[in-house]
Amino acid sequence: MGYNHKLTDYYLFVLGGKQMEDRDKDKELLINELMGLHKKIAELEYVMPVRNTQRKK
Repeated sequence: MGYNHKLTDYYLFVLGGKQMEDRDKDKELLINELMGLHKKIAELEYVMPVRNTQRKK
């Protein structure tokens, strides 16, 4: 699965303040969560325009 590098880099930047031991665990959790969010966002981007056009009719 490909990563969105800007978002992944942002999350790694956020993790920068953490201790090294914690960082790898948190990085994996965040990347998994990020992938779930990408799916939800893609579904919303697909659904929302359809809803908006139905409202206009």
